[in-house]
Order: sequence, then C-alpha cells, then structure tokens
Amino acid sequence: MRTFRSVLLTLVAFGLFSGLSFGQTGSKSAGTGKSASTTKSSSAAAKPVAVPDDVNALLTKYTCLACHRPDTKLVGPAYVDVAKRKYTNQQIVNLIYEPKPANWPGYPPMAPMKQVPKEDALKIATWINSLAKK
Repeated sequence: MRTFRSVLLTLVAFGLFSGLSFGQTGSKSAGTGKSASTTKSSSAAAKPVAVPDDVNALLTKYTCLACHRPDTKLVGPAYVDVAKRKYTNQQIVNLIYEPKPANWPGYPPMAPMKQVPKEDALKIATWINSLAKK
C-alpha cells in the first residue's frame, strides 16, 4: 500500500508540474524582463547542461524531471547544485530512497523513490556527480 501511495504521489506531482513547466519559458515579471517562474542555477553556464540519452530516459521514466532540471531550480534543486554538494554516488542513491529534507531547506520534501532500481539510481547519481567536473 505504501508503494502504491508513493507512486500515486509521484504521478500526481508529475502531472501537476509537467503542465506548468514543460515547454514554457516562464512569464516575464512586470517591468524587469526577467523570468518569474524558474531560476537558473548560479553556476550554470550559458549553454545548457547536456543530458545523455540513457540518463534522460531514466529521469523521464522515474519522473525526476517533474521536480528537477539539470541547471534550473524548479520544485527541487538543479542537478548542478546537487553536484556541488560533493555527495558520493552512494550517498545520492541513499537520498533517492530516503530523502533528507534538512539537507535542502527552502525546498519541499522529496518523496522517497524506492521504486527506482539501484542500478538505475547509481547511473543517475554518477551523471549528477559528473556535472561537478564541468
């Protein structure tokens, strides 16, 4: 039952945020000309972060992209900001399964993603950590 609730919560979150964020560039704030809906990470380069096809498929399959982007703060932190924390790959895997809201104050708590197989979680974690080297 708990797994069903986690999956249902994830799907609901994905549905809500996909309608709000996919394909939109954000609204312009009155008078400033700056986007009001998303914030680029302070370390993000001018060109977007490349996501390998195999990793992008996993991020899509497990609905990670409903809350996270490579270089943009959305609901959760940008992956480049996670990489800056210098977590080990195993620590990221552990945080996928058992998120620690205290690690990211100012963000809503992440739902545990226990349905992600360890091999896939490790592949995602390895990619996240590769962003710190760029």
